[in-house]
Amino acid sequence: MNVAQKLFQIDEHVGAAVAGLMGDARILVDQARIYAQANRLTYDEPVDIEILSKRVGDIAQLYTQHAGVRPFGASIIFAGIDKTGSRVFLSEPSGAYWGFKAVAIGAGADTVKSILEKEYREDMTLEEGIMLALKCLSKVIEGKIEPNKIKIAVIPAETKKFRMLAWEEIEGYLKKLQQG
Repeated sequence: MNVAQKLFQIDEHVGAAVAGLMGDARILVDQARIYAQANRLTYDEPVDIEILSKRVGDIAQLYTQHAGVRPFGASIIFAGIDKTGSRVFLSEPSGAYWGFKAVAIGAGADTVKSILEKEYREDMTLEEGIMLALKCLSKVIEGKIEPNKIKIAVIPAETKKFRMLAWEEIEGYLKKLQQG
């Protein structure tokens, strides 16, 4: 089964997770990629994640001001590592954006947020973060989580490079989750 693409690499140090209308989300993801690339070419450094989130928010906000056009129907979480450290920002269809330690969007977001509030720690290892994400998914997905039906992306602090986990890696983490 082909999984809908909801995780995107924006630049080597930042990724995005989207919820909402996928056509709208892809437009905003493309705009984020263009902005990140232009920043890298102009300043010879990776884009600041907050500035990227603000830029996408500015584009979304423009579509709330004019008659005859509808607002974008997608929320985007930008996450990555820039010169200030690990960053997570949520950009809403209204154009507003906020920084978070951890956040969720889409179906089951309220359940996931309550789990994150209780269990997220800033000093978590990458593996602990993946396990917490899978625990959250297990609470909102009906039935058994299958590794070929989910996607997980990571940006390790050591490399600061976006990477999608292979389904075999996900399967290993799911086995650990089931073992307790």
